Amino acid sequence: MGVPPSKIARSVETVARLILWAAILFALERFSLRVAGRAWTVPAIRNARPGALPFYALLFVEVATISWLFPRRTATPWLPKRWSLLGFAGLLGALACNALGLALISWKAPVWHAPPSGLEFVSGGLLDPIVEEWIFRGVLWRLATDALEGHGSTIAALIAGVFTAVLFGFWHFPFAEHPAVVANIIFGAFLALARWRFNAIGPGVIVHALGNSYFLLAG
Repeated sequence: MGVPPSKIARSVETVARLILWAAILFALERFSLRVAGRAWTVPAIRNARPGALPFYALLFVEVATISWLFPRRTATPWLPKRWSLLGFAGLLGALACNALGLALISWKAPVWHAPPSGLEFVSGGLLDPIVEEWIFRGVLWRLATDALEGHGSTIAALIAGVFTAVLFGFWHFPFAEHPAVVANIIFGAFLALARWRFNAIGPGVIVHALGNSYFLLAG
C-alpha cells in the first residue's frame, strides 16, 4: 500500500513551513545586520564600543514584537517545568562545546582580561544568549513542534532539535569570530536536548551566557 495522499500533503506543508520560517529568520538577520551596520557608523555609537549591542538589541525588539503579536504560536517557557538527567546531559554537552567548557577540559589556567567595553560584555555575555535562545529554542522550536503535531512528541522534538540546531549553526556564519558552523550546530543540538527535557529555555540561557562571558573575559 502506498502513502495516503493526505499524509503526503501534510508532510509537504510541514516542510514548506519550516523552509518559510528559515527564510524569515535569515531575512531578519540580514536586515538587523544592515541596520546595526548603519548604527556603527555613527561616531557617538562607535566611540562607545558597543560591540554587537545594536544588532542584538534590534533582534530583541523584533522577537519581542513577534511574540506579542502571536502569543499562542510563539509562547516560550523560560523556567523548567521538570528536571531530567538527560536535560542535564544536554547542558553538560553544550558546556563542553563552549569556551568555558573547553578551558575546564584542558585544565588550563585562564588568563583574565577586561572585556573590550562594558557594553560589549553586556551584549555578548547577556543579551546575545537571551536573544538567541529565545529565537531558536523558543519561538522557532515552538513553531516547528506545532507544525509537526501528529507525528508524536518525541519525533516532533527530534526534528525540531535538528532544525533549530542547523539554523543556529548557519546563523553564526556571517560573524568572523564564530565561523565554525559545525561546532555551533553541535552546540545548538545539545541546547535543544536540554530545552526538550526541561521544557524551558532558561537553563540553556545560563550555559550559553557562561560560555560567552568566559570568552569575553579570558578568550
